[in-house]
Amino acid sequence: IAQGVVPGLPLLFFQGENPINDFNGIPFGDGLRCVGLNVKRLQVTYANELGCASSSVDIVTGGNVSAGDTLYYQCWYRQGSSGGPFGNSHSLTNGLGLDWGA
Repeated sequence: IAQGVVPGLPLLFFQGENPINDFNGIPFGDGLRCVGLNVKRLQVTYANELGCASSSVDIVTGGNVSAGDTLYYQCWYRQGSSGGPFGNSHSLTNGLGLDWGA
């Protein structure tokens, strides 16, 4: 789930195999990219009128998840024509790691 983004603008949910810089990330747009290695795009969608969005993709199928995997997720989003706090047109949500069990 992405919250606090600009309503009506596109977002990209994606998955990777490692946390970048131990989840401290690297600068990317107005945010920090915290997910990397073999990145897979899961879904492009749009924020609703409240500035929220969620993926409707079956992550197990779309992300080719297997039991025992630990994978990481993040959302890249547009910030509108005026840009964000540092003047960039895009930013990222916080990253999230999931252990898919054995």
